[in-house]
Amino acid sequence: MPSNNAVLETELGSLHQHGIQLIFERIPSSGATMEHVKAMAGNTREAVVRLAGAGADGLMYACMWTTLVTPPEWERDLADFARVLAALPFDTAAAALWRALRRVDTERLAVLSAYPRKVHEQMCALLHQHGYEVYAEGTLDLKRLEDIRNLHGWQLLELAEKVLVGAPEAGAPGVICVLGTDVPTLDIVTDLEQMGAVRVITSNQAMTSAALEMLNSGQETISE
Repeated sequence: MPSNNAVLETELGSLHQHGIQLIFERIPSSGATMEHVKAMAGNTREAVVRLAGAGADGLMYACMWTTLVTPPEWERDLADFARVLAALPFDTAAAALWRALRRVDTERLAVLSAYPRKVHEQMCALLHQHGYEVYAEGTLDLKRLEDIRNLHGWQLLELAEKVLVGAPEAGAPGVICVLGTDVPTLDIVTDLEQMGAVRVITSNQAMTSAALEMLNSGQETISE
C-alpha cells in the first residue's frame, strides 16, 4: 500500500476475526500528483517479491488512483508476475470495487472521495465508462499528503451532507460509493447509510470482502 496510508490497517482489521494475519508492505509515496502515483506503481514488483519472501498466501494492491496512471493491462501483468514468482493469488482495490458494485442492483452512484478535483473527476468518468450514472458527487480535494494523513471521518460526513442535499431522487435508489483506500470510513458507514437512505460501498469494504474471497478460494480474483 502507499506509504502515506494511515488508515488501512484499521479499516481491514475485521479480517483478524477470520484468522487472517495482515502483512503490510509500504511502497514509497512522495506526493499527491499523477507523476508521484505513477512512480509509486513502478515499485510494486519489488514489494511483491518482499511479501512473497515474508510468507504471504495472497496479495492485494491498495491504491485506487493507480488505475488512472497505468495501462489497463497493468493489473493483469502484475498478477501474472505474482503467480510466476510465488504461485500467489493477486487482487487490487480497483478490481475489488468493480466486483462489489456489480453485486448491487443499481446503476446510480453518489461518489465521494478525498482526491484532488481533477483525479476525482477522472474517477467519476471511469465509473461512467463502467456503465454507472453518477447522480451526485463531491470531493474534499486534498492535494497534500499531510492533509490526507490527517483526514477524519466527520469531514466525509460533512461532504456527504452537502452532496446529497438536492440530489436527484427520480429513478431507482442509488448507492453511495466512497473511493480511496486512505479514507477513514469504518466508523461512518452507518451514518452515511442513514443520511442517504441507500447502501454504501467503500474501497476498503470491497477489499475486505475480496481478501476473504481470495483466501477462501485460493484463486486470484481480478476479473475484466
